[in-house]
Amino acid sequence: MKRLLLIAALVLAVGCVSSLVAEDLPIPSALKDARTVYVVNTGVNPHIVDNSLKALRTWNRWALVADAKDADITLTLSSQPTKHVYNWFSGGMIPVNMSFLTITGADGTALYGTTFVGNPKKQFAQLAKRLD
Repeated sequence: MKRLLLIAALVLAVGCVSSLVAEDLPIPSALKDARTVYVVNTGVNPHIVDNSLKALRTWNRWALVADAKDADITLTLSSQPTKHVYNWFSGGMIPVNMSFLTITGADGTALYGTTFVGNPKKQFAQLAKRLD
């Protein structure tokens, strides 16, 4: 039981530290200047994708496009960490039900990444605050 509590505390600490670090990093100009977004689902619950699309439409900063070649950026929702997000956990345990949001530029460069559980509305609001 103590080990489980220790693991849970470490996961929360890593999440808090990565959130603080992410907020301190400058926003890349490719993300600031983007006008179109292509959304990719790689294993996330369809309900999460629906909530993400709803948040993007409500925010109305980026136009959703149906083809990646028409997008300035690609937003990937995943149940598995990308190589960029995985580095934050240093190969450690990743909490169950955690999802990953990664934004890459048209050239594949990582521009932004965060984690969430459930509805990503809060993460979109935090990103909107930084970009607006």
